[in-house]
Formats: sequence, structure tokens, C-alpha cells
Amino acid sequence: LYPATHPNPQPQPKFFFLTPSDTLEAPVVFDELLFNFMQEDSMHEYGAGDCFGTVRKYSSKAWSLAFDSLSCGEYGYTHTVYFFDTQGQILAVQTVGSSTIFENSLGVTFFLLSEQIIDFRPEIPRHWSRVDTALDYDDKFIVAPFAQEPLENVDSVYQELLSNLKGAWEMDLDY
Repeated sequence: LYPATHPNPQPQPKFFFLTPSDTLEAPVVFDELLFNFMQEDSMHEYGAGDCFGTVRKYSSKAWSLAFDSLSCGEYGYTHTVYFFDTQGQILAVQTVGSSTIFENSLGVTFFLLSEQIIDFRPEIPRHWSRVDTALDYDDKFIVAPFAQEPLENVDSVYQELLSNLKGAWEMDLDY
């Protein structure tokens, strides 16, 4: 977890960013100081076929985080960070991901990179999103700027995010 950096930074929402990674051994953490005062409360592995994930929950006295990291190998990945207050209410969620696009007519494979941030903290909740393409599986930077708008259907979006996190905790691990 670290403030987003890039050689040509775009205006960023005030939230922390998770760098995409296809590793599931540990959450992708770049600021060790952040986790010096947090403890891992729980961890659950899930998945089947080509896709496997790990969800972890960390907490401190002031807030907690849940990391849901899903990898489907060369087919793509999704990493979601949930930021909670002390009562367990979601304050913000960030999702970064990649999916593989096969363009048969050109014989080219490229990767669709996406990032979405939903912030429930402002009086009017906000939604940021951006999408970019890459020719290299390991390209993790999204150069495209964020599109920003007020979040519509706040209650249904909130419930969907809770449901997604709950589903990760309940999903089995099937080799």
C-alpha cells in the first residue's frame, strides 16, 4: 500500500493504491511502516481451476483493511483493498486488475488494465475509474487519467461490495 507514483502522475484521489501483482503468497505491501502497527486478523484461500485467491484482514486501533487478491495466471488478476472504520463500515474500496484480450484477426494479445476507487467518506460519495491497455503482461502502470463522478446507487454499490468480500471469505479452495 502506498501513494500512487508514476513518471507522469495524473491527479489522484486521496486514497492509497495497491500495485497489481500476480503473486498470492503475501499481500502486495510496499510501506512496511504501515503494517508495523497493524496485525493480521485472518486469512482465507479460495479458488479452483486457473483462478486462486487469498483474502486477508488487518486491523489497528483506528481502522482495518481487507485485501482480496485473485490471480488467474496469464488470464488476468484482480486485487481489491477494502478500507474500514472502527465499526466495520466500508470507507473506501480500490480495485485494480488486468484481463487478457486475444485479438485473433491481428494475431496480437494485449492486456486491459483497470482501476476503480469508490470513496464513501465524502458527503456525496465519489467514484474514480480508469482503463488502459498494455502489450506486456508485466506492465503494471495505468497512464490514463482518472474519470471522476459522483457515485450513483450508493446503497446498492455498498451492498455489492460487502457481498463480494463475503463471497471471497466463504468460497472453497478446490484443486
